[in-house]
Amino acid sequence: MKKLHKLAATVAMALSLGVTHQAYASQALGPFPDRGGMVVENGGRGDALLFPVFYGYGENYFTISNSSGEWVQGHLRFRGAAWSGELLDFDVILSPGDVFVFRLADIDGDGYWEIDQSLDIKNFQYTGMNLDCSPEAGTAGVAKTNCLDQQTLLIPQPTNLDVNDASGNWKGGNITPELIEHHRHVGYVEFIGEGVFYPRTLMSSLMPKFIDPSNAGKLSPDGQRRTGNKLGTSLWSWVGGHDAYPAKDSGLVVPVVASSFKNLGLNPFYAETLSCDNPAVDTNGLADRCDRRTARGVPNVLSGTAFITQAGQSHGVAYNAESLFDFRTNKASLGGNRGCAGTTVAMGTDCGGRSVRHRVDNYPTDNSVILHHENPRASSSYYYVYAYAPTPAEDQFESRISFNNTWGPTLADGNDYHLIQSSVPVDTLTFPGNPYRWVDSTLVLDTWDYEFGTEGINSIAEVEEAVRKGYPSSTPYPSFTPDDKFGAAARQRFTSYYSDNAVFDKSCQGNQRVGSPPTCGAGSLSSWYFAFFPTKFFYGEHPAYWTIAATKSADNVPGINLLGVPNGTTDDKKLLDKHGYLEAAVTNLLNWGKPFNVEVWDIFENTPLPRESECLHSPCVVPGAPSKLFALREELAYFSIKNLKNLFEGTAHQSWDAGRVVLSVPSESNMCTSQDPRAPTKNVAGRCIDTFPGLLYTFDVDNVTGYLAHWRPMER
Repeated sequence: MKKLHKLAATVAMALSLGVTHQAYASQALGPFPDRGGMVVENGGRGDALLFPVFYGYGENYFTISNSSGEWVQGHLRFRGAAWSGELLDFDVILSPGDVFVFRLADIDGDGYWEIDQSLDIKNFQYTGMNLDCSPEAGTAGVAKTNCLDQQTLLIPQPTNLDVNDASGNWKGGNITPELIEHHRHVGYVEFIGEGVFYPRTLMSSLMPKFIDPSNAGKLSPDGQRRTGNKLGTSLWSWVGGHDAYPAKDSGLVVPVVASSFKNLGLNPFYAETLSCDNPAVDTNGLADRCDRRTARGVPNVLSGTAFITQAGQSHGVAYNAESLFDFRTNKASLGGNRGCAGTTVAMGTDCGGRSVRHRVDNYPTDNSVILHHENPRASSSYYYVYAYAPTPAEDQFESRISFNNTWGPTLADGNDYHLIQSSVPVDTLTFPGNPYRWVDSTLVLDTWDYEFGTEGINSIAEVEEAVRKGYPSSTPYPSFTPDDKFGAAARQRFTSYYSDNAVFDKSCQGNQRVGSPPTCGAGSLSSWYFAFFPTKFFYGEHPAYWTIAATKSADNVPGINLLGVPNGTTDDKKLLDKHGYLEAAVTNLLNWGKPFNVEVWDIFENTPLPRESECLHSPCVVPGAPSKLFALREELAYFSIKNLKNLFEGTAHQSWDAGRVVLSVPSESNMCTSQDPRAPTKNVAGRCIDTFPGLLYTFDVDNVTGYLAHWRPMER
């Protein structure tokens, strides 16, 4: 792996550029406007957000806006660039109409970023998260108040200098100190909406009391937090989770039903009226009361922006967050014909008349609510709290084990619905227009659902389909040709104009502006790119990274784990230690690249490779295009126009200062035809390890001053 150092990480700041708004879907109701579904949109509003980059060597300011009149809770998670490992996460509550602002920078001087809470302290007080930070051990720095340290729990130890163990079956790995440093300084941010607090008037009246230090721990009967500093609140405390789920809320016990919340005043149909009295719609047989606390799912009301500068500068760059529209709902976006082979279906059902499903549904009266324990160190018998030792449930996808998350929801917790365009199942084929294989005749399990046990519920395929943008809705099934499965359906072909040491202000080279004297900007620009793969790390979640037989008690069962270390030896350790599950997952994940075919053209339609007779212009769109293969291995990868040009032999193209690049995913890397998209022990044709989709962006760097400019999503 290429050595990463601070200079390279500095270049990664270019990932942060941009203020351009570009929709990744033309319809507001879904990538399949005739069926409904999840949408990814740059600068839009949704119930979940992705911020493609943070730059820990500089100054980062993030805003998250709530355009509703309700109190909204969401989960904020910071992931590193190399393998998406979590660096920090916590819950945030947004007040009605709120814009939440926070800063990411090295506050205490230890060389690593922290979260500065001082810009908008109340949003942290709402969840009892106003804390202090301290320099890491062995570093210089000064302790600060109102800040959060990043965490290192999910950072493996370097393996590049390892030597063979006593059995002679271990050698150095691909996790270097430089890679770890890069991972800790550069990454991206997720914000997943979890729920809305009802009634609004009660929350508005209680919140000032909840955050008053003199009331710490005194208002728990009213919904105040019971953990940490016992200030603020959370959805868990607000709806009485401590009492309704006294020991666990896992699938190992009978699911909680609405009646369990009766004494807590739960009412999913609460209507905020002046009288607070609407017994006709109370299915629990209780009259509405103004003090009844409940929750609802988050509507599409979230949006965000990031502002990033070099330290000490007063200006910088910005970009809009990617929003996920209808990430998690309790019904589909539209009724009517939703691509179900002409069949009209009811609102809130899929093509088979089934309700939208989620990996975890533990709030009984609105399954769009994401409810998890307010204590990240709670027992792993609670959903969304991940354990780090083998358990009987470790083979349930992310139920009790995760190498990239400690607590809270992920992109697997959105809507699971049918991605298929026909009601006639063909188990051995992927349907036209869809890159996933269906593995049962009931049209329930797609490739990702099948991979994770008997429940078969997660939203990975749905998120990936939204990232891909789906098939053109104007071309209905079954008029697709086989090639459309790899082309229009995938939308993983990216193109953009590039500069390579080019003078941007062409008036410097002629036709100067009128003036005395004539003026021009003589700086030269070169293009850089970054590729963001938000679902790649799911391909690394597999119990087989612990033992080759996927046994559930690796410390006690003889065998060899995937790193070649005998179980039960001193090298075996635990899941997060040397040669454990974390290291195995990261090691393998770093080996999986996303392949792109690269084309480089100048503005006169010249290309470095011989052109096919049919391909006389840019871009070349026929098989056998004049391209080179380029693999991206990090989950937030960056590269330059020089990297792309250097793929081609010869020197003539190196002097081109402007033109067009095309990056397209090979057909075989868009289609998942295996039932095991991530299985590490099944290194056979048909596996889907390299089919994860991406979003690509480009920007320019001034070669003289280092200034960054012109961020834009690449055209698709």
